[in-house]
Amino acid sequence: MDILMFVLFLLSAIAAYYLAVQLASYGDGVKEKTKASSAFVGILIGVAISLPELTASATAIIIDSPDLAIGNLLGSNLFNLFALALLDIHYRRQQIMWHTNKESKLYSYLLIVMTMVVMNAFALALPEG
Repeated sequence: MDILMFVLFLLSAIAAYYLAVQLASYGDGVKEKTKASSAFVGILIGVAISLPELTASATAIIIDSPDLAIGNLLGSNLFNLFALALLDIHYRRQQIMWHTNKESKLYSYLLIVMTMVVMNAFALALPEG
């Protein structure tokens, strides 16, 4: 049973990766045909790609596992920042953030600040009620 769960998890991860690649290419097509802004299409793709994370967090809350919900939230945000950092290191001659529009830069900074606020909140010792 443990191996079956691991295999199903791995197959789900592969399917999610494949679908995310397809979603990004279709999003680019939508942007070209509708003349929508890159930031708007990026937000739509981000919402669509975040649906599995939302489902995992909601399920974690339903089964009374708040640690799993918070870990999922922080893990996905930190992994996204890590991926951007790796891409920036790889393309060091042309840094990623220099080639994005103002809205994308502001969203990135907001994400970093929000993650820092949550991480600092974990450092607080709150009395148990």
